[in-house]
Amino acid sequence: LGNDPATHVIMGYIESLRDGEKFVRVAREVTMKKPVVVMKFGRTQKGSLAASSHTGALAGSHAVYSSVFRQTGVVEVTRTQDLLNVAMAFSMQPPLRGPRIASVGASGGFAVAVTDYLEEHGLEVPSFSVELQQRIRNEAGTMPYASVRNPIDLAADLRPEPLLKCAEIVLQQDFIDGLIVALPSRPYPPAEESIRTLERLHLSSHKPVLICYYARPEGVGVIQRMTSRIPVYGNPEAVGQVMSALHQYGEYLRRNTG
Repeated sequence: LGNDPATHVIMGYIESLRDGEKFVRVAREVTMKKPVVVMKFGRTQKGSLAASSHTGALAGSHAVYSSVFRQTGVVEVTRTQDLLNVAMAFSMQPPLRGPRIASVGASGGFAVAVTDYLEEHGLEVPSFSVELQQRIRNEAGTMPYASVRNPIDLAADLRPEPLLKCAEIVLQQDFIDGLIVALPSRPYPPAEESIRTLERLHLSSHKPVLICYYARPEGVGVIQRMTSRIPVYGNPEAVGQVMSALHQYGEYLRRNTG
């Protein structure tokens, strides 16, 4: 899979490793070419014992496995949904070039929640300068009571134009490495042109862009079917986890690239 040009991301389920030295050698080679995302089970004492009985190999300390994954550029997740979420992001988005994330949406609650999740994962949500805030207000036509210092809270403004203009301005900033866009509840589904605009902004900026839509349970699938370039998630915790993985892999590549 590491040498297969049609394979862009590798997912794995691991209980134990029979040949640790070979894994380290191959993982280091493969992760310089494409992302590898794994779930390691047998993390607890009883789980490790069950894995040993199942595979016939020593499961070993989970701390040791996690250390090996970090050293070889393998991205480890602990939940099945995170495995799928992270792999989907890697199939569509580049790694983060740095830890600085911006967020734009119409909900103050989302702004607070996504900031917490990002910072809990070691990412940064830098505040915008007064000058940049004024530019956003002038060019995006935000409501007077909107907060535009990052995260941007459009204060229940459901118009697509301010949101898309905010996204455009934010992605132009050199000190921002990635963007989260929380789509409003209406219109539903969002206009096709709004999705195409976000795709163009992503492609022109060469920065990761994630969409979050949490107003309707079925909305994530509906919106994901509208784009094959931007991954769509249903809650701020998921986008925090995914941005963390994009950052972790990006940092590994920077440390190990001449």
